[in-house]
Amino acid sequence: KLFVLIRGGLGNQLFIYTAAQNIAKENNIKKIYYINTGDILNRSDYNLKRINNISYYIKNIKIKNDFLDNRYLNFIYIFFKYKLFNKVISESNILHSKINFLNFRITLNGFFQNKNNFKNELENTINKLYSNKLYRAKVRSNSVVISLSLYSQFGYTIPVNYYLKALKKLKIKKNEKITLTSDDEWYAKLFSSYLKKKGFNKIKINYDQNSFAFNDFLTIANSKKLIISSSTFCWWAAVLRKKFGHDDDKVICPKNWLSNENRKL
Repeated sequence: KLFVLIRGGLGNQLFIYTAAQNIAKENNIKKIYYINTGDILNRSDYNLKRINNISYYIKNIKIKNDFLDNRYLNFIYIFFKYKLFNKVISESNILHSKINFLNFRITLNGFFQNKNNFKNELENTINKLYSNKLYRAKVRSNSVVISLSLYSQFGYTIPVNYYLKALKKLKIKKNEKITLTSDDEWYAKLFSSYLKKKGFNKIKINYDQNSFAFNDFLTIANSKKLIISSSTFCWWAAVLRKKFGHDDDKVICPKNWLSNENRKL
């Protein structure tokens, strides 16, 4: 059995899902259980890290059984089930981790954004996303989409000048329709005003607090020309564009995904 800890937003979850599918296929694992870490670990990264520690299970799991009511027997049971027979796969050991016949239970814990973690299953995930006709039917093709991010990972702010250079690189004309997507309505409005002062007069903000994030996701994916911020959400949407018949050479992304200070993390 493969137990997968789901963390983060849609982009992060897709990396985790694809890595899990990759591990399952390589090791012929038939059962995969996706677990919301917030439900079982009280939304705490500190608690999440303790999943590698046998003492976490001993302190937090009590088998309700008369035979195992004895604390020593309970310890033995927990040790075998969650330590000896359980293997934790993380980002640090996934590429050289070997699963043996004793590993009846495997726990996947991490974000797994390295391409080597999911390269064999990337196309399958993209196909599954594209086959969601319920959402796909609602999304029209957009001429130009700019996905904004006021604050990226680790507090890295993308300079406004990046978007202006990208518009120039893609040869966007002043009268072309531009759609802005953002999880920050205030910043989207501010950026829209800025673009209008620069002469771009057909700006639409794609923001609705009541809509699903997947609507924004498909708006980005179904774009003829795309400028993205450094987010995993945008990365997956950009990868999906080929399914809509759009060219990869019409996508602009930041050269530095993270700030210089945090790029090694």
